[in-house]
Amino acid sequence: MTQSEYDKWRERSIREYIEENVKSGRWSAKEAATLAEKEFQQILPDGRATRDHFFFTIQDEATKRQVGSIWFQANRDQPAHPFCYLWDLLVYEEYRRRGFASQAMHELEVEGRRMGLEKIRFNVFAHNLPAIGLYEKLGYKSTNMYMSKKLEDETNTSY
Repeated sequence: MTQSEYDKWRERSIREYIEENVKSGRWSAKEAATLAEKEFQQILPDGRATRDHFFFTIQDEATKRQVGSIWFQANRDQPAHPFCYLWDLLVYEEYRRRGFASQAMHELEVEGRRMGLEKIRFNVFAHNLPAIGLYEKLGYKSTNMYMSKKLEDETNTSY
């Protein structure tokens, strides 16, 4: 991914991250932009040059068009069990359901093995059923689940 592609990716990713976190109920619309910017700055203090973070565009080999992007981190904090953390996989809407995401995940597995990593981990929003379906089809298993409930008033409580 070039710097220009990274700049466009970052802007789009933050916008979509805001939307996903508001939709999931994790953040309010009022605070979302500030929190998203803060998280990206913490995770990527040096932007595209942040150590052990890798950014690639996904390209349609037939047309040479960019159809998406992928961002992952080689996490070696625990040397006995290094892993790849997938931060973002995006296939643009008009190119979905054509196998690009599956191929990108396959390439990520190949790259992870080449880097000596033992597994791939990631988080997926519970409301993103198409992504969950894809990952399950590719053999990924759920390992953790977070649950929440808004405590707005007592009338929506059932016992």
